[in-house]
Amino acid sequence: MFFIKQLMLIQKDKTAIICEMSQTYEGSFDMAEKIVKCAIGAKADAIKFQVFQADELATSDYKYYELFKKLELFPEQWKKLIDQAHEGGILTVADVFGIESAKMLIQAGIDAFKIHPTDVKNIPLLEFLAKSGKSLLLSAGGSTKEEIQKAINILQSQKSVEIILMHGFQSYPTLIEDTNLNKIRILQKTFHLPTGFADHIDGGHELKFDLCEMALGIGVKVIEKHITLDRKLEMEDYESALDPDVFSAFVERIRTLEKALGKESFEFCAAEKKYRQETKKHIVAGHDLAAGQIIKPEDIVMKRTSEEYEFQKIEDIAGQTLIKPVAKDKVIKLEDLKAELSAGKKRVVAALACRVQSTRLYAKPLQLIDIENNVTILEYLVKQLQSKKEIDQVVLAISEGEENNPFVKFAEEKNLDYVVGSEKDVLGRLIAAGEKGRADIVFRTTSECPFVYLDNLDEILEKHISGNMDLTVIEHLPECVYYELVNLTALKKEHQDGEDRHRSEFCTLYINENPEKFNIQKIGIEDPSLRRPEIRIVVDYPEDLIVVREIYKALARGAKDSFIPIKDIINYLDSHPELKALNGWIDAGEGRIWE
Repeated sequence: MFFIKQLMLIQKDKTAIICEMSQTYEGSFDMAEKIVKCAIGAKADAIKFQVFQADELATSDYKYYELFKKLELFPEQWKKLIDQAHEGGILTVADVFGIESAKMLIQAGIDAFKIHPTDVKNIPLLEFLAKSGKSLLLSAGGSTKEEIQKAINILQSQKSVEIILMHGFQSYPTLIEDTNLNKIRILQKTFHLPTGFADHIDGGHELKFDLCEMALGIGVKVIEKHITLDRKLEMEDYESALDPDVFSAFVERIRTLEKALGKESFEFCAAEKKYRQETKKHIVAGHDLAAGQIIKPEDIVMKRTSEEYEFQKIEDIAGQTLIKPVAKDKVIKLEDLKAELSAGKKRVVAALACRVQSTRLYAKPLQLIDIENNVTILEYLVKQLQSKKEIDQVVLAISEGEENNPFVKFAEEKNLDYVVGSEKDVLGRLIAAGEKGRADIVFRTTSECPFVYLDNLDEILEKHISGNMDLTVIEHLPECVYYELVNLTALKKEHQDGEDRHRSEFCTLYINENPEKFNIQKIGIEDPSLRRPEIRIVVDYPEDLIVVREIYKALARGAKDSFIPIKDIINYLDSHPELKALNGWIDAGEGRIWE
């Protein structure tokens, strides 16, 4: 039975292990078939070929030209190897050194391409591979930061589905002291892409497994390891390769260690949840408390209890008014308390939906707006929201999956609350974020735009509350600098009564489609200089990213906490028509501020 190709190399539940055949087949098709069989038997996730057409790779006077000629196989032979791998249930990846070879491999059914360090600056090949729709591994070895960034820009501009940065280089073999695993960390921080490790340590070294194990801990999503049929034969590229039985042991070792890694988040496993419930102390009544009583710190104590209830914070309980009596040693629950509505106060929580995956630009909110100071779009946006007294809290609504762990890291580093939920059920994530922040009103804007119009938020919020609105929409501003105010109860009703399409990124669509069920107001901006909906300031394409970086560079002038007025941005773009035109061709599509 033929293998059904996976859409992505990166998987939620395990690290992708690539078995690197390289040149060890020495131009023999029979030997190549045996190596593919070994990769299947070792339960690798993929096998990687180096596909040579000597005249694409080198000139005839190059010292290894004759070797490259020897390594050439016929197109039908490469197809047979690819089919063999697929029948065995593994993916196929190829180092490719020219467009003609790439075309042949696409016809043969290759799953992914690896861009060899020799071609990081090969713009025509990069553009062709990016347009192929295949997953791409970009080798970073021996390349400068600027060369890597330029290659990434090219790949992203062509809407590549998946880009993985691979650390590692071959120096026959690579010495321990030259491996530099910490470079993986700087690749992750600088480029915000999934990373992998191509291991080239001596295949006979006592640490032949250990470097890949260390890379696991750093967070790589792909591991590449060489294989050879027999190291004693010293065939081409044997230096870094493992014998088949050793490679099988290597795969088994990685799979065992992955279990210990678990998830890169503060989410509890079942055993830890049980431990937490049995050992953590709850907030309980220190003595019998009466209905109507305002809870003072001395009224509550922390004790272990057999009652099962969500753990509360002391600051959320103290000062609140009870609506029902609570007996001594009983857990004080949120439903025992009067809602926080005194003096017309409503709690406003900014819920930001976050995910890395995109067909146009990977991890958009984590792209840098300030390259020099390493400030991301999301960080700059959060700071603006936190600066407004009307917004009580910012909560990230993160898509589930290990690929979204960078958002979890960001939230934890910035001391932000967050929730993790279904990628498809964006509405559910926003509701969970609102509940996490105990919101009455959810402030909703896109996490993919660094600039948001907050000038008269106090007035808009007052109109929303005093008008008893379910949804307030700001109109006529440049694309995606506006926001929505929507009551948490309205979002919950939408989730309950709506269809799957309403639970997607179109999070307030059901409310807008049913005005008879909800109180909706649309507030237009009166200042004509701000009524510029044709201007695009969202980050969805690489061109958008260039535009917002230029805006920030020109108007923030390096001050990380300099919040730029939307009017200044409009004026700047009007005075720089060439910059405005850079992304002006992009159709806004259906969305307003949907993720």
